Amino acid sequence: MGICDDEGVTVAEQQWTFVGQGRGSHNCVPQYVYAGEGVGAWAREERYFVDTRAKDRARCLQTAAGILCCLLLFALSIALVVHLYNNGVPEWLEVFGKHAHHHLSNAGQHLGNAARVVHGHVVHHGGNAVNAIKKHAPGVWEHVKHHATNAANVVKEHGPGVWEHVKNASVAVGSAAHGAIRDHGPGVWEHVKNASKTAAGHAATAATAVQGSIANAQSSTTLLAPTVPTL
Repeated sequence: MGICDDEGVTVAEQQWTFVGQGRGSHNCVPQYVYAGEGVGAWAREERYFVDTRAKDRARCLQTAAGILCCLLLFALSIALVVHLYNNGVPEWLEVFGKHAHHHLSNAGQHLGNAARVVHGHVVHHGGNAVNAIKKHAPGVWEHVKHHATNAANVVKEHGPGVWEHVKNASVAVGSAAHGAIRDHGPGVWEHVKNASKTAAGHAATAATAVQGSIANAQSSTTLLAPTVPTL
């Protein structure tokens, strides 16, 4: 009936697979006979599958056990009722029932009192909150609308002027930058070119001086070379 899920019982199944002559461990003559590893032509493999019949049997047993437990409890309940009806309720059970009923009654009264107190607090504070909202909400809404209208009017009044001021400042800055580049740019470029030419002249002079020093040093070395006498 599918009360409990069972994985079932694992059953081994023997199956023979042909792996080639000289590669298996058994020969079929006409039955499979062990011939040694690497001598036969067939190899044995172990494959496993789930026995669904065992799984169904286990579920049936679980269902039957559950039904049997229910019937047993029902029979015990009937026997207890008959016993109490014929012999009366025992004194200890009656005392326990009265004690339990007393505590349950007290608990019910406490819960009722707590519920009434909570209800009173909710009604009192909820009514105050509703009255406060009714009283102050329109004023708050009017206050918000007033400031929103003022903000909109300020934007409408000063927005175009601010935008024109920004545009004028941008044009002024652009014009000043363009005039500075136009007035001073050629002079700066000429200054850079002249400085570059001067630096190139100094570099050429320094190179000539270095070459002259090297030539003088070589001449001095030639004059100071010792003369080896001929024997």
